[in-house]
Amino acid sequence: MYRTSRLTIALALAALTLACNLPFLQPEGASLPVAATLPPAFASTPGAGASPVPTSPPPPTVDPSQNLLPDGAVIAGPSTCGFDAAAEVVAAGGWLSTAEQYLPSTGRTPAAQVLARVALENSVNPKLLIALLESRCGCVYGGSGEKIDETYLLGVRDERYKGFYRQFTWVAERLNEAFYAHRFGSPPLELALPNPAWNAGSAAVWHLFEQFEDVGVLPPGGSEASLAEFLTVYAARFGDPWTTDAASLLPPGLEQPKLTLPFPSPADHPWAFTGGPHPPWTRLGPWAALDFAPTLRGEEACSVSPDWVLAPAAGRVTRSANGALVLDLDFDGCEQSGWNLLFMHLAENGRLPVGTDVKPGARLGHPSCEGGPASGAHVHIARKYNGVWIPADGDIPFVLGGWQAHFGEKPYQGTLTNGGQTVTASPYGARGSVIP
Repeated sequence: MYRTSRLTIALALAALTLACNLPFLQPEGASLPVAATLPPAFASTPGAGASPVPTSPPPPTVDPSQNLLPDGAVIAGPSTCGFDAAAEVVAAGGWLSTAEQYLPSTGRTPAAQVLARVALENSVNPKLLIALLESRCGCVYGGSGEKIDETYLLGVRDERYKGFYRQFTWVAERLNEAFYAHRFGSPPLELALPNPAWNAGSAAVWHLFEQFEDVGVLPPGGSEASLAEFLTVYAARFGDPWTTDAASLLPPGLEQPKLTLPFPSPADHPWAFTGGPHPPWTRLGPWAALDFAPTLRGEEACSVSPDWVLAPAAGRVTRSANGALVLDLDFDGCEQSGWNLLFMHLAENGRLPVGTDVKPGARLGHPSCEGGPASGAHVHIARKYNGVWIPADGDIPFVLGGWQAHFGEKPYQGTLTNGGQTVTASPYGARGSVIP
């Protein structure tokens, strides 16, 4: 009797279970899966029957209604004074801390120093470069280097951008062209932004990751997720940038201090206006620099000139290397704060050393071809305020000894005007380019 009862109950339960699993016994129009209609004891569980399909979390995104990064997190402004980028990379102890690159100017150079140099020369926040590298290759705070391509560290496979220095420079160029196009309209560049009201720093990092996608570093549609990951790494390593770098870099009503021409005026030997407004460093960026050259006396074009480049204002030399000299007009010793003047192509022989305080008209060095591509001895001069390159034309015009710069249709073209006088830029020192 006992056995018969157990068998009867078991058969009844089996029949019930079978009935509940037959689709044609479901109420008409039922939409839930069968398992959802069963009591918990009968519902399917992982491991019973077919395995559940794994799902990936959705890729991270950015909110276009919000700014992404403050300008000070993109530009090497006052918040970077005292920040030692090379020391940060070395202390991080990752693969990059021991990597090196040969540079013609400095020989075998630690990658940490290469990063710091590119950031300084292009006036890009070195923290951004560090966070970018960590998000892209994981090579700053970790990484064995087994799968790291030293030639194309950031994945930009372009013959013109081989090695650490040029890979980092590629990033700086893209950041600068977008930052200054959005902030000043120079260089002329159309940006496709989800939110045209973004600040310049946000426009710059969005453009950078769009460019990564355009050159094949990122897969189609992958720029936004990679940008979101980068922003997460930036905040994790250096704190909330909206707390540390949110201050405006350019105060309202900013005006250039009085500057004289960087050569004697009137000059015993004529000088020419050889380059109108053009980028201050590399080939992309705001049209912020001007070129001047003493006319030749019969010497070779790239011979070191016997003429002197003079200080347009009082200041302290804060950088003097690789053909460059930076004059800090507020004497605080930091070229990322206040007004600073960059002079390029000054010969090593005769160039003032770091720490020298000068008065207006002091001799800084001799024009030459040192420090970068040049077709003849000249001096290249540009302005920065709080790390921001200031375009030569616009709301804060470049004025030297009463001569005001004006854009041309293309970089290196343009004019200088002083009252009723005009000189036109000419790389050959044509008669119309000579400063009266």
